[in-house]
Formats: sequence, C-alpha cells, structure tokens
Amino acid sequence: MFSGSRAWFEHTVTPVDTTGDITRYYSAKLQQTIEANPGIQPDVIVDGQKIQVPVSIVQAFRFLSSYQGKRGMDG
Repeated sequence: MFSGSRAWFEHTVTPVDTTGDITRYYSAKLQQTIEANPGIQPDVIVDGQKIQVPVSIVQAFRFLSSYQGKRGMDG
C-alpha cells in the first residue's frame, strides 16, 4: 500500500517470526513499525497476527524489485 511518500507491507506473523526479524526483512525501522501498530507488544507477537510494516517508497520499490528477481518474475 502507498500513502504519500510512505508505503507499508502487511505481514502475517509465522511461529518463528520476531518483530526484529520482520523489520529487518523489509529493511524497516522497528520504532516506526511499533508506532504503526497501536497496542502491539513487540516481544509478544503470535502466529497469524497481522502487522503493518511502514517503509519509504524507495524501500518498497527495492524490496519488490528484489522479490521479483528472486522469484524469476518479469515486470
């Protein structure tokens, strides 16, 4: 999703995820992710929980480009 100069990904937590792992995966900032998810307890996330991960438009483009390259997708 995009809004102004910001974008965000919705991540569905898996049993092995940590908040730090999720933010690193998207090259996001932990504090911004916590702020984007009111009521989240960063040390207690559960399987199936949906977390909004805010990133810049540039980060989103880089992530999606990298993801497509890894998956062998074309434009």
